[in-house]
Amino acid sequence: MKKNPIPFALILLVIWATITLYGSIFLAGGKEVKLDEMVSSQPSYSIFLACFILLVYMFTRKLTTDVGFNSTLNAKHRIYIYPMVMISLLLVVVLWKGNVDAGTLLLVLGNTFVVGVSEELMFRGILLNSFVQKYSYLQSILVVSLLFGSVHVLNGFVTGDFASSTLQAFMATFSGILFLAMRIKSINIIPAMIVHWLWDFVVFIFITFIPKEVKSEPLLIGVSLLFGITPIVFGILGIIECRKKDTAEAFMKQQLSN
Repeated sequence: MKKNPIPFALILLVIWATITLYGSIFLAGGKEVKLDEMVSSQPSYSIFLACFILLVYMFTRKLTTDVGFNSTLNAKHRIYIYPMVMISLLLVVVLWKGNVDAGTLLLVLGNTFVVGVSEELMFRGILLNSFVQKYSYLQSILVVSLLFGSVHVLNGFVTGDFASSTLQAFMATFSGILFLAMRIKSINIIPAMIVHWLWDFVVFIFITFIPKEVKSEPLLIGVSLLFGITPIVFGILGIIECRKKDTAEAFMKQQLSN
């Protein structure tokens, strides 16, 4: 009888979250710090370590194909259009209106890359694969989406602002549904990692490089409002795709055949 992989995945989630969270607190010297300041001030070594542990777990348990690193790739789909348009728009606005520092830009690029890889591997990779072995498709995507959103509440321990971290958790839940749909539709985790990385990147450089006085301009107000509702749009697009029968069947067939 095949062992239940869920307990191992949940233990790994706790370890991953602990290293990510308390490592960030340690790097901040025990002081409260905003997430954008943390991502733009120094390499996020704790996130690197947490990601490394996930990779070790994946390779030692021979889960490379199961979590989505495989030769199958179906990335030609309209689900990618809206997020890539929004990412491009925010990038253009930042380069046009922002006070961009090249060194900080590269630092944010590197940190958000590791965040994208780490979070996708943990949630849409290891956890999703574990849950679909024991539960239905809909139950699995619901649990993984809620876990992904809930973990973001813990950012309140780093920032000291639990109201903002709760809002972030709400938005992350919706964004996570789109990343989940990309993972399921493409039968590969890499597209979700890339879009997740680029989305986090433009969000943080928008916050970091756009001066407060510029954000009050009518154009920037409109961009900010569009940026604010985008995670909800992400969620709607993700739900539409996840509900498609052919998408679900193709994904479950691939997951349960390994």
